Amino acid sequence: MAFATWQGLVKILDVNSSKELPAPKPHNDWACSVAFSTDGALLVSAGGSEFKPERNARKTTGQIKMWDVSAGKELGELIGHTNKVFSAVFSPDGKTLATGSADQTVRLWDVATRQQRAVLEGHADAIWCVAFSPDGKTVASACADRTVKLWDADTGKEHCTLRGHEDEVRAVAFSPDGKTLATGGADWTVRLGNLDTQKESAVLRNHRGGIQSVAFTSDGSTLASGSLDETVKLWNVTNDTERTTLRGHRSGISAIAFSPNNRILASAGMDDAVRLWDLARQE
Repeated sequence: MAFATWQGLVKILDVNSSKELPAPKPHNDWACSVAFSTDGALLVSAGGSEFKPERNARKTTGQIKMWDVSAGKELGELIGHTNKVFSAVFSPDGKTLATGSADQTVRLWDVATRQQRAVLEGHADAIWCVAFSPDGKTVASACADRTVKLWDADTGKEHCTLRGHEDEVRAVAFSPDGKTLATGGADWTVRLGNLDTQKESAVLRNHRGGIQSVAFTSDGSTLASGSLDETVKLWNVTNDTERTTLRGHRSGISAIAFSPNNRILASAGMDDAVRLWDLARQE
């Protein structure tokens, strides 16, 4: 497991022992996102400077680093973004990296060459989160302009724009079957959309703060949402009801992820704590 910190650090933990492993060198500024390739051989870390120009002497930077995990070696930087990079994710086949930035672009990168392949433009504000569909053919981007866009991962062309949130969209995730898109917003809601009809199918409203992260279990039966209200909620996707609420963080939740066997949920909080939840005990 890997996570990033606002001090620019990237930390790697052995989940079984909870021991910290040798980590990559720090970023120049904030580190906002980390992602392993599907085979676990590569790690990407992304971040940058304070993203509001007026608060950063009118200068902003984005930084993306790629690492060989087993060798503990930095392979190089991916150059292109001009502002902080909030999100990075590998395609299912590991050949493409998608990144979303405060420079209002999504960029697609060739992993083998670390060269930029496409710049996806159309959003009107910072892009908080990007995600690949399970088949790797579609990229979703969640933006502060209150929209989610779906893009063709091969051509970089926009498929459609999804609306419904009443504030910034901070999180996005595809269901494992690729038929449902979950989004989390600063409007305190989690929204589910049917990708066949491009219509909203449910609005989940029990959080008391903005949603920063959403994640499906590998079987698609459960959705988790992490919020600034310091809780993680688990939702039954079949009937759109809340299963349980996980409490323990002393600040907002910035990221969540399920283990491959769905038995453990990891949550990263703004209280500088990463918590591992045994989900069998939460039933």
